[in-house]
Amino acid sequence: MDISSDEAARALEAIETSKMAMRRAIMNSRGPAYLWIWGLVWMAEAIVRKMAHPGFWVAILWISAAGVVASLVVGIAQSGKFRSKLDRRFLAVCATLLIFGYGIWPRFFPLFKTYDSAYAYQVILWMQLYIVGGIWFDTFLLWVGLLITAIILTGYLGFPEYFWLSAFLCGVVLFCSGFYIKKCWR
Repeated sequence: MDISSDEAARALEAIETSKMAMRRAIMNSRGPAYLWIWGLVWMAEAIVRKMAHPGFWVAILWISAAGVVASLVVGIAQSGKFRSKLDRRFLAVCATLLIFGYGIWPRFFPLFKTYDSAYAYQVILWMQLYIVGGIWFDTFLLWVGLLITAIILTGYLGFPEYFWLSAFLCGVVLFCSGFYIKKCWR
């Protein structure tokens, strides 16, 4: 199959148009707000974990619940302002990753010997969604997913005594990504 230079130029233009439309959709759907919320959640959880209080996991559950509530509030606030068709294939891919990640793999391959291993696993599982989103929609999400995966693996495998710091840095990356999107995506 041969493609002419005009066809190639139109295809590249269509890709760029799609990329800009996705960026506008993320901006209009308050994407930066979600990154700020979850960046703060991750940083707060890392600090609570560092304090090593015996019931730290209860505090982490409350912090996560607060993040979910804040995300729902943002979602409800923007629901009337943003209308877009959901890509059902993308949602199916995300659902499949989460079902396998939470429902199948841990049952057959017990991975969670410590809190840190469970946390690292969950971060990597969610970063798969960022990576898939980056492949599907915008490479920025791909790079965020890869960067956070690298930070969490480096901390978990290379510096386990400082694992809390790598979790904190992952939150910083998410938080700063929100500012990058807000300032640089126009």
